Amino acid sequence: MQGHVVPLKRDFFETNQSVESSGHFINMRQRIARLSLPPGDYIVVPCTWDLNEEAAFFLRFFFENRSSVE
Repeated sequence: MQGHVVPLKRDFFETNQSVESSGHFINMRQRIARLSLPPGDYIVVPCTWDLNEEAAFFLRFFFENRSSVE
């Protein structure tokens, strides 16, 4: 997404609507979701169970239709 400074500040999340969420926050190692999204820009925000904990994340995306990822 152009024009956004990383890390994203609180106001970004207050002014942009979430498209998908893991629901109730539970301590699990895997999250799987099947989504139908209109074309656009999206931000994936991985997070940890504990506040301020650093971790490595593995993200995998599968597309059924034509897509372009930058």
